[in-house]
Amino acid sequence: MKKTRKAGAAAAIALVIGALITNVCLKNMVARVRPYDTYSALIPIVTKPIDWSFPSGHTCASFASAFVYFRLLPKKYGIPALVLACMIAFSRLYLGVHYPTDVLAGFLIGLFASALAVWMVSRFCDHKKQTA
Repeated sequence: MKKTRKAGAAAAIALVIGALITNVCLKNMVARVRPYDTYSALIPIVTKPIDWSFPSGHTCASFASAFVYFRLLPKKYGIPALVLACMIAFSRLYLGVHYPTDVLAGFLIGLFASALAVWMVSRFCDHKKQTA
């Protein structure tokens, strides 16, 4: 739909930026083991992820898209997206697959990725309007 095209493009860009920062760069540079590997009493409820713990990619992705929707769409869509992102972030802790600092870092990277994506899309749209 034409009304949501800008938000969709910005969300896709934010997801790519967040994935590059978290999954390609930081996870491999930091190489932090998962909580269930550190604490033997902690038994994860889900299948054990095979990658590193820091930062949380799920948290980053959920907040990257939620902040885009919050900024570019009506609040009736943006607020539920942020609530869902908070629930996803909490679930990473509850499932025992991340430390709180992993989730915090994912949140901050998602916030950065969304701000950069919204800026990029807005700049492109403004440039496109000026040349038309």
